[in-house]
Parts: sequence; structure tokens; C-alpha cells
Amino acid sequence: MTSPASTTAMPTAGAAFRLRLAPLRTRRGLMAIGIVAVAAVAVAGVVGRVMLSAPAAPKPPLPVMNVVTVPAQRIAMEETLRVNGSLTPWEDLTVGSEASGLAITEVKVDEGDWVKSGQLLAKLDDSLLQAQLKQTEAQIARARATLKLNEADVRRAQELLKTSAISVQAAEQRETTADAARADLALAEAQRAALLAQLAQTEIRAPADGLISQRTARLGRIVMSSDPLFREVRDGILELDAEIPDRLLDRCRPGQRVRITRADGGEVIGTVRLVAPLVDKASRNGIAHVRFPRDESLRTGMFVTGELILDDADTLAVPESAVLVKDGHPLVFVVRDGGKAALRPIAAGQHSGGKVAIQSGLAEGDHVVTQGAGFLHDGDLVTESGG
Repeated sequence: MTSPASTTAMPTAGAAFRLRLAPLRTRRGLMAIGIVAVAAVAVAGVVGRVMLSAPAAPKPPLPVMNVVTVPAQRIAMEETLRVNGSLTPWEDLTVGSEASGLAITEVKVDEGDWVKSGQLLAKLDDSLLQAQLKQTEAQIARARATLKLNEADVRRAQELLKTSAISVQAAEQRETTADAARADLALAEAQRAALLAQLAQTEIRAPADGLISQRTARLGRIVMSSDPLFREVRDGILELDAEIPDRLLDRCRPGQRVRITRADGGEVIGTVRLVAPLVDKASRNGIAHVRFPRDESLRTGMFVTGELILDDADTLAVPESAVLVKDGHPLVFVVRDGGKAALRPIAAGQHSGGKVAIQSGLAEGDHVVTQGAGFLHDGDLVTESGG
């Protein structure tokens, strides 16, 4: 008979089999899990290698820079010719006196004064002439009185001759005496007229409306008949003798406008008065006489630069800032659909008011780059904003 202790310590054969079977099943499960894990890792590696070896999707290119564009537009644009020269009076009047040997006693005007026709400019000493005039007036009065008496004697002689109370010779003598008195009176009156003319010459008056540009008259100066005392710009009108190349003379005509800029930035508009018929053989330039209205900023002899407006018409134009020059040829950048900058050669024309006329190379509405063009290359992708 077996004791309880021995029963507990020694298991039966079935129990021992179950104990050995349990670890075996566990090891097989673990092996299966490991195989599955290894396979998963292998598959993941293959997938990873496939994914790494596949090409990446292309990314869209980024714009190089932001530029400012404006559309090419048709505008009223002036075709101008640059002209320059010195301002001269339309008519430069020299004012003097025909009197000689007389001193200046008064000067009424100065340089820069505006005067009217007939206005007194200066006065000469006329005291001697006034004395001579009084003497001549007295001679005229005496000659008239003498003539009056002689004419009365002639009338009496004619009455007496009817009754033979006087001889024909005596009557004729009285006629001769009266004729001499008439001659004396005429001579005295002629002397008075001459003195009045000389007195008029002692008053220096403006020959026309105008501006006093120069004054040489001084108090006390002894005047000679050939001395100029004043210079006057008639009507204050100045002209510019603009030189015009002979090839453009046929486009220059009276009435065209010429614009010059004053020192304060304002403009003075003149008009072509006359195109001279001659061309200088050396320079091949003709002369257009351009008249300017009276303007206090303009001075005789002043050198000015202006623009002769040859034509004024609608033309395709872009801002000057849009035009680049490469190897002596004008170019612009045009932004096409899709934002690509395209370099385009152009034929540029007249420059005026910050604009450039486009003769060829662009169409109306083309977007040209006005800011940033100097940093672009043909084909660059850009973003644009309106100027």
C-alpha cells in the first residue's frame, strides 16, 4: 500500500505526457508568430525599396520675382524737335535825338520800364531854343504889322491910280514893298517852325509801345545826334532764332508751337512766325523765327532750350522705364499668359512726357515690365502687379 506522500511526489504517466505536450505546443506557436513577423518585415522592406526607387512627382517652379507691368496703350503723343538759341527782340528800337550839343536835364524812365507810344523818356536843355523862339515870334509879329501897313498902302494906291493922283510906278513900288513884307513874314514863320522842330527834339519820346531794355541817358550828359539814349523792345516781344536741320524744314511751318520751360518750372508757349528761306552752307541748318509773348521771366540775350512740336497724333507708347538697351538695340520684357517673361526687340520712336513711341514690336494691350526688367532673363517665371 502506497503512502499519500509517495502518491503526491510521483505523477502518473498521463500527467507526465500532458506536461511534455504543453511546452511543445507553445514553442510551435512562437515559431509561427516569428515566421509571420519575418515575412512582414521582408514585405515591408520590399515595399520600401520599391517606394524609394520610384521617381518623385515634379513640383511646379516658383516665380523668380514680382514685377510691375503696364499695358501698351495708344495715347496722344507729340513729336518734337529739340531747339535752342538766344532770345532776341522782335524789333530792337534805338531811341535818340537829332539835337546836338544840348545837355540832358531830365530822365523819366529806367531799364525794365514798360512805356507807351509817345511817352516822354528824357528832356534836353531847351532854354536857348526857347529864347530864339521868342525872338522869332517877335519878328513874326513885326512882319505881320508891317505887311498890314503895306497892304493898306497898296489899296490906297489902287484908289489913287483910278484918278491919276498917283503914278503907276509909285503904285507898283507899294506892291513891291508889300511883297517884301510878305517874304519877311514867311521867313520868320519858317524860322519859328524850325525852332519848334528843334524844341520837339529836346523831348525824347517812345516811338512805340515796348520795354526799355537799355538806358545810356544820364543827367548832364551832352547829347550828340548820333548817340543812342535808350533801347526799346517793341511790344516786349522776344524771338528765338531756332536752327532746324534742312531735312526737317519741310515739316516746319508758321503757326507751330514751341514750348520752353522757365526757371520756376512753368512753361512759355511760342509760335513759329516765319521760316527763313535760306539754309546755311556750313551747318546745313535753316532758321525758324519763333515769337514768344511778353513774359517777365524772359530776357533779351537769354539762352533757352525748347521743343518744337512737329506733330501731335495718337501712337502706341510705353513708359521710358520699360525700355532696355542691349548692344545699341531697344528691348522690352513682355509678360505672357502663364506668367513667363519674354524678351522682345522693338523699334522705338519719339520720347515725350516720360513715354516712348513704339513703331514696331508690340501690340496694344501687351503687358510690359516697368519695374524689375533689368533683373530678368528670357523665359523667367514672374508674378505681376499693375503699375
